[in-house]
Amino acid sequence: MAKISDIRLDMPVEIYPCRTEGVMTVPLDTQVYVLSPDQASKFISELKDLDKLSLVEETLQGLAERNDGTKLKTAFPSVDDFIEVARMTESLPTTLLPKIAAWKREGATEINIDFEEKP
Repeated sequence: MAKISDIRLDMPVEIYPCRTEGVMTVPLDTQVYVLSPDQASKFISELKDLDKLSLVEETLQGLAERNDGTKLKTAFPSVDDFIEVARMTESLPTTLLPKIAAWKREGATEINIDFEEKP
């Protein structure tokens, strides 16, 4: 698995819901929540302070790249794990948790978090 030191926190971070279908994980529609670099950096810092960095690092790996060739590192915690840890934080926007709860009701089983990979 990758480490936080492998990602860029000076770029926006995309968060979106996925669900498991058989052995595949597929995004739910095209719903994406974007954290600003400042929000993402504060979130990661808070995870470190809470000793919860494993929420991201446990699954963080290179799975995709954008159409422009930008390589991504994606973390994909379960929706329940994300909600549990997010409730402990103060750095995430107040609009994110209700959005995640709605995604769960729509069938999301995990939350993908796409970071840009450091060159």
